[in-house]
Amino acid sequence: MNFTDILRFFVTDTSFKGWEETAFSWFANTLFVAIIFTVLMNILKFCIKSLAKHHNDQTWSRSKTWGFIFLGFLPIVLLLTFLWYSNDDFLKVAYVGGLVKGTLFSWLIYLFLSLIVNLVPKSWRGEL
Repeated sequence: MNFTDILRFFVTDTSFKGWEETAFSWFANTLFVAIIFTVLMNILKFCIKSLAKHHNDQTWSRSKTWGFIFLGFLPIVLLLTFLWYSNDDFLKVAYVGGLVKGTLFSWLIYLFLSLIVNLVPKSWRGEL
């Protein structure tokens, strides 16, 4: 399996000239969105926790942590849908199937990175 096979997963129609560039661009967009939202959601979480007045409010339960992680799924869908719809090449090559696959890939990367961020620091280990 080479990188072209991975890119082929993200598109529906490979008959267009230059579909590899469009597929790579779509792949890069989904990866970038996942990384950006992981960073933004963790900055937001840090701000919410540091503004809490009581120590009990600074320590989140497992369900609150999971809920906050899943809250990041909605803006990822909205931004990827906007990016996909705003580029004609994505519409022609990726179709709706590429949008769905890209969104699922972005969610998986976001979830993986969020879990890593929540598991690594000692102060957050008790939350998950």
